[in-house]
Amino acid sequence: MSIVLKAINCLPVKGLSAQSLASTQLDVDRPIAGDRRFALARGGVAIAASAQTWLNKGHFLQLSRHARLATLVSHFDAESEVLTIFRRDRQVSCGKISEPLGRALIEQFFTAYLSDSISAPPKLLDSIDGWFSDQRDGLLSLINLASLRDIERVTGRAVDLRRFRGNLIIDTAQAWEENSWIGKKIQLGQAQLSVVEPIERCAAVNVNPEDGQRDMNLVHDLERGFGHRNCGVLLRVIQGGNIAAKDHLQIS
Repeated sequence: MSIVLKAINCLPVKGLSAQSLASTQLDVDRPIAGDRRFALARGGVAIAASAQTWLNKGHFLQLSRHARLATLVSHFDAESEVLTIFRRDRQVSCGKISEPLGRALIEQFFTAYLSDSISAPPKLLDSIDGWFSDQRDGLLSLINLASLRDIERVTGRAVDLRRFRGNLIIDTAQAWEENSWIGKKIQLGQAQLSVVEPIERCAAVNVNPEDGQRDMNLVHDLERGFGHRNCGVLLRVIQGGNIAAKDHLQIS
């Protein structure tokens, strides 16, 4: 059975939602351009407003601690450098991040929105040409819808794909097939990627992206049903090139 790339996602702000891409250019040893470019540093944490070195997730606001982040949708327009935040289809904040006023407007919104769970105003960081992902290396994540359906079999409930915040979405004939690709290569469009390792999940997946409630314990369900906490795999770009939704994957 041919494996087709169903969707490409970029997550502009660490801890917030994805925006869908029809296509993108992949570069060697880098994530999708713009993925986790921004992050909200926890109030009181001394970090420069423009941080270009990797920092672990404990420095930032994150879903596992601030579940209300799940209800927000972010969109970044690289041409205008405007970051827009939506909640329930309504724009709640907008700012040009290359300007101090624009960053301040975004920070003021999050200070108010999370006032009951933070002790100091967060600071919006721009990695500029870097990333604020959980991994130090520039990797992409791949999620298999067949594996998600198997998780739903264990939980007995629908599980929203958005909980897993994947960059590349596929659907294979067999659940967990992606785990057998560790150490193999994927040809996708003009790019080639190596499959590095499974993704071990944390409590962030327990948060419902619709209402921001911790309404499931998917970490426990993964351990109970499969003996591990993994869902999805991490990929490294080893040959750059353009990829597009509906491209076919070739495994070797």
